[in-house]
Amino acid sequence: MAKVFFGILLALCCLSSGPAGASGAVYKGTLRPGGGGPPMGVALVLEGTDSLQGYLALEGGPVLHAQGPGPGALRLTPPCPSSMAPAWEASLARAGDGLKGSLTALPGAPSPCGALRVPGGRVEFSPDRDAPAEAVAERLARRFAAESLRLAGEGLLAQREAAAFDAVESLEAALAVARLAFPDDPAPLAVYVEPLVRAYVLAGDIPSAKALAASYAEQAALPPPAARRLEAQAEPALSRGAAEERQYDLVRVHYATDRERTATQEPMGRFGSAPAAATSYGYCDVAVPRSHTPGVLEGPSLTSLTLSYDPSRHVTVTAVKEQRAGEFFRSIRDNVRDGRKDVLVFVHGYSVSFDRAVRRMAQMVHDMRFAGTPVVYSWPSEGLVQRYAQDAEKTGLSVPRLTAFVETLARDVQPANIHIIAHSMGNRVLLGALERLAASRGDGAGTLMRNVILAAPDVDSTVFRTRIAPRIAGVAQNATLYASSRDLAMVLSKLYNKAARLGDAQELVAVPPLDSIDASTVDSGLLGHSYYGQNHAVLDDMHLLIQGLKPPQRPLLVPARTAAGQDYWRFKTP
Repeated sequence: MAKVFFGILLALCCLSSGPAGASGAVYKGTLRPGGGGPPMGVALVLEGTDSLQGYLALEGGPVLHAQGPGPGALRLTPPCPSSMAPAWEASLARAGDGLKGSLTALPGAPSPCGALRVPGGRVEFSPDRDAPAEAVAERLARRFAAESLRLAGEGLLAQREAAAFDAVESLEAALAVARLAFPDDPAPLAVYVEPLVRAYVLAGDIPSAKALAASYAEQAALPPPAARRLEAQAEPALSRGAAEERQYDLVRVHYATDRERTATQEPMGRFGSAPAAATSYGYCDVAVPRSHTPGVLEGPSLTSLTLSYDPSRHVTVTAVKEQRAGEFFRSIRDNVRDGRKDVLVFVHGYSVSFDRAVRRMAQMVHDMRFAGTPVVYSWPSEGLVQRYAQDAEKTGLSVPRLTAFVETLARDVQPANIHIIAHSMGNRVLLGALERLAASRGDGAGTLMRNVILAAPDVDSTVFRTRIAPRIAGVAQNATLYASSRDLAMVLSKLYNKAARLGDAQELVAVPPLDSIDASTVDSGLLGHSYYGQNHAVLDDMHLLIQGLKPPQRPLLVPARTAAGQDYWRFKTP
């Protein structure tokens, strides 16, 4: 992990302190290797008076950081994250308005990392007056930073499973910086894409590997044989060894939460139930065992005689990475750019801890085969059945936070589609946010979301029908309700709140713009409240919904009509 952080720090330093300014000079020239061989093109950008710094780039070779008291003694440092020490020296003298001299290896310098090789020899430079020094320096600084991150990532990749997540982190950063260095030419990105595909496979993130391979093959217009070779690297079969031995797949779930951070550094238990002053961001890696049964959220239990989480048997949070807001949204934007174009946001219900929400999201996207970026918005539920009233009060605190999150996601990430699914009391947070969004955007502003999915919503039916439903069409293209007459939680909520519940199909709400679906016929477990994530028929239907199929196109649904003549849908009787 230290190497990854060092590489990222190096990238930030290079991007922010490269040689820029009006006093910079750009040179182009030729390197003639002393041991023979063809001449090589070389570029040099320098800035400074009392001392010089800049970058030297070899044609088809590395970018070196250059620094010294003058052109006669420039020390050249390769982008090696493990040993940031000069390895070569350029001794240059003025020759008219150009420079000429020699390039030699420093005695006793550490061996360059990776396959970096710089031949010694004679160099000659002439000024390149048409090249803007600031732009050239910025581009070479980004290449240097990207190369450092790539080399760090490949070093971690060589450690196999022990450093798979760190390798992904470093190589994702390398590719992001390389895109800045080569904004209009995808060809040089191949050396960054290929190791990242391998890292994704090693980490068990096959969807990301396949999405990156496919999107780059299209972006770079690779010929069919090259595209097939790249996409073959993303196949799970290439993860034999560590990835197969561990007996589970990994699902990365991003999170935004207004829960207070706890003191623990363990992956599970990172966030508690107290409301936080600000929203926290990051991602979790969640193990889904190869023996997983679709719809089941496997975990320790007395009946199975297990009291602790085992990733080979249980859906388990194995790692948590906290991020700043900007880094968080950039990472999702990178996913979108690399082919995972949709974002699915999950807002959990009452009596749900942060860990359980993340685990449930991982299980659902695994079972639904969702190929985009999953995100959990976790509001500070107490996680206790007896704290219903306290959870109900907290939903209002999270409405403005979720509103701001959705606005930023749509504005800064711009995914192809945003889908939001809320369960139970989480619908109070979601619908409150939708009301705010509709009010702030006004008529004609366009929708922000492709799908809003209301699963077993613990919401007052009358309030929804009269106040909220008319506003949904202004922010979402489609709205879907899943309700059940066998949902015991809805029965109890109706008694407690003294008002009919939107998630109760006994009094089904079927008003525009809703596609209302009666899920009473599906197997919904003991309480009948978690069918949205537990029943394979509901999961399959949501998968098709997210894919863009309308109710008449989804094979598990049949049309029906209420006694009042309102059209709705129900699941076929098993």
